[in-house]
Amino acid sequence: MIPCELMVSRVLPVIRSVAASRLAKTKKQKEIAEELGITEAAVSHYLSKRRGNYGGVVGKAVAKSVDKFIGKKMPHAEKVCAVCRDLRSSGALCAIHAEKNPSFDVRGCMICRNAC
Repeated sequence: MIPCELMVSRVLPVIRSVAASRLAKTKKQKEIAEELGITEAAVSHYLSKRRGNYGGVVGKAVAKSVDKFIGKKMPHAEKVCAVCRDLRSSGALCAIHAEKNPSFDVRGCMICRNAC
């Protein structure tokens, strides 16, 4: 699995879930949906943990990274890309990859750190 596939399948739902829960403290679901570029129904699923509910390595790493960017004045797409870069440069994406595919030896792998 290449870094972008891993981001889309495992990490993007968690980014949306964490972002929705952080934004729900001050915004309505309609406003969250507009900001994240998703439907109100999707926001509801993220807030109720029916989507993007990952614990462990994924949840912790993503929450830490999302918190760095959630208050910044930039489009949501740029925030997602910033979170992706942060996860790759910190090595957290390698840990997520290892959790997804335990047989893959991430030691010494530089694919995530050298990708786009």
